[in-house]
Amino acid sequence: MEREGVNTNNSMVYFALKVKNMIDLEILKEQRLKFVNTLCQYLKTPSLEIYYEQNPKSFVRNIVALTIDGKLCKDILKELTPYMLVATPLERLYHVVFDFYEKNPVKCKICGNPTEFVKQFSKGYQIYCSSNCRMLDQKYINNKALAKYFKETGYKNPSQNPDVKKKKIETTIKHFGCSHINYSEEIKEKRRKKYFSTCQTAFAIFAISAI
Repeated sequence: MEREGVNTNNSMVYFALKVKNMIDLEILKEQRLKFVNTLCQYLKTPSLEIYYEQNPKSFVRNIVALTIDGKLCKDILKELTPYMLVATPLERLYHVVFDFYEKNPVKCKICGNPTEFVKQFSKGYQIYCSSNCRMLDQKYINNKALAKYFKETGYKNPSQNPDVKKKKIETTIKHFGCSHINYSEEIKEKRRKKYFSTCQTAFAIFAISAI
């Protein structure tokens, strides 16, 4: 018996498709695991991670060139990534090794749109979908600025640079007559006045609230 406003047939079809997709995914996972284990046997390595560390430059080339049970690895990779209609063997292998099951699986950290593959196995997918999003990330801007500063001066930040320290001391001496503002009697006096003013205000508020 159908409930009012609910199409039972559509619900059953949706449920059946969902179950089928789950089964297909499990089969795909098993096929990938078998493929990876076979690769390790052919390459004589305990794991692909170790093989990559030993052969970073030829890792992808060596795998794609293999023939397993009379079938080229690049063709096997196509079967293991059926959701990718157009993709390079490099990107397909990346999906298999890092267990991705959808095209463009990495989303932009700023806007959430899909990002592009970098075409380097060590880097995978980009963090940002565009240069605009990249420039909106303040952390990226800061890191880029620090990297540029380190390249130009050899120091991670200006506070480590002896020339900057020297100039800072010279400027402090010029304005306050001492090498650090903590040694300045003028600054000490201003801090004392501010401290006592704050204490008096706090005491007055406390006294009023106690009435």
